[in-house]
Amino acid sequence: MAYKPKNNAEEVFERGMACYYKGDDFNAIKEFDEAIRLDPDYAEAYVFRGVTWNAVSKFEQAIADLDKAISLDPGSSTAYNSRGHIYVGKGQYDQAIEDFTKAIGIDSKYRQAYFFRGFARKMKKEFELALSDFTEAIKLDPKQVDAYDFRGQLYCLQLSQYDKAIEDFTEIIKLDPNNKKAYENRGYAYKQKGSFDLLKPDVEKLLSLDPNNSFAKTWSDYFKNREQNNS
Repeated sequence: MAYKPKNNAEEVFERGMACYYKGDDFNAIKEFDEAIRLDPDYAEAYVFRGVTWNAVSKFEQAIADLDKAISLDPGSSTAYNSRGHIYVGKGQYDQAIEDFTKAIGIDSKYRQAYFFRGFARKMKKEFELALSDFTEAIKLDPKQVDAYDFRGQLYCLQLSQYDKAIEDFTEIIKLDPNNKKAYENRGYAYKQKGSFDLLKPDVEKLLSLDPNNSFAKTWSDYFKNREQNNS
């Protein structure tokens, strides 16, 4: 049964959420403070006050609020996921992975928790586990660029599986045809494979999007010199 806030706390909380979504962190915290004063057991208010503290780089206050939210509502996947984000930012990857795993245990379709657990595992050099998490994030939302990007980078930079990397960067370009990073990453994978005829169009496209890109300028010069030498 859903928790029913007491003493008009829900109305105050909703005002806080409106401020939060507008990026008005100062007034969001004030409203969440008042919601908690009216109902000290209001777990969701602690969650979003914690999230807002994190947004203004008050990490200890954020963790304290999320700890409190979890103690009040151990079934809050949002609280675990949000605390995991803070641990990632602090470089505490083991704690982050533990929290993301708890969030996933509560909500097995929590795409963001899979993605950020994958990121934490990547930072710990647990590459196969990271791949599994990025893949699950993609299954849950096939149109999100970030998971393709991180999975592609893993395939390319850590595992030297260039064909799989190219597939992921190509998928990003299908979703976002002007994604400069995807063209550069796919170009790098083509270079590593020695597929210079496929690299050239990506270099040309990247230069059109970002004329100062050092990767594109270097390889554009290479192709010009090669053509001159062959003429």
